Amino acid sequence: MNQAQLRGWAAWGARNGPGWFIELAPLVIGLIAFCVAKKARRAVIRNLRRIHGTREMSLDLYDAAKTFVAFAHNLTESLCPERFLHTRRLIVRGGQQTAELLKERGLILATAHVGPWDNAAMAFSQFAHQPVLMLMAEEQDHLAAGIQDRVRTGENVQVLRLGSSPLSALSTLTHLEGGGVVVAQMDRAFGRRALVQTHLFDAPFWVSNGLIRLAAVSGCPLQPVFMARLERGARLVRVGDPIRVPYHPKEDEVEQAAQLYVSQLEAHLRQFPSQWFHFVDDEQPPAPG
Repeated sequence: MNQAQLRGWAAWGARNGPGWFIELAPLVIGLIAFCVAKKARRAVIRNLRRIHGTREMSLDLYDAAKTFVAFAHNLTESLCPERFLHTRRLIVRGGQQTAELLKERGLILATAHVGPWDNAAMAFSQFAHQPVLMLMAEEQDHLAAGIQDRVRTGENVQVLRLGSSPLSALSTLTHLEGGGVVVAQMDRAFGRRALVQTHLFDAPFWVSNGLIRLAAVSGCPLQPVFMARLERGARLVRVGDPIRVPYHPKEDEVEQAAQLYVSQLEAHLRQFPSQWFHFVDDEQPPAPG
């Protein structure tokens, strides 16, 4: 069975499965993944130690298991957002300044693999009432990507897959000029040339400079936005402080903007450490890919 078939069946289960199954399945899948995914488990434990420092191994293992279960819940909800998004209480913090910024021009939202990040664009469109363009990376399996894109796309949300060519992102400028919102993850990149080194919890952490460059060219502010799952199904949308980037930024200005973003990410992770889905080894810069 290929990726497209797997995602298709998973989306069907998320859409049609009974309530008890939707609540139980992510718990079982998350715990199984915690047991078998050794590299990802090591990465999660390393991340937890960045946040908490050295502590008893049992605490790290418990929080790591919680992380895998939380990821499974978010993955399930991302495959059928219309079933969950409109039935969950949405708590927005910092949304007022976003409304003020949108009166001036478009807005670039920089999110990360934190909490139900996959629903960030759809949740934001609920209270901003602006057209949202979600930027995603190309996948090798286009059929599988198409299934995921169809469930992400909504009445006010569109998905744009970015290829290796910079020209694939030109339509984002038109979208921003029309007062729209662009949302993308900033904690991933496609090669060393697109990376900026920052420090997260006093350790090197690389982020993409693509959204920073887009903010510079478009003149739109870059605003961090992070989500978290709360008790009883509620969702928190935390809108951070906007980051302004000059039109022709120098390298140190790009680095400064990236660090401002990462500092706000760090503050969010301290509050929700078991919702950081950074399953990769980032002790060295990612290889081009």
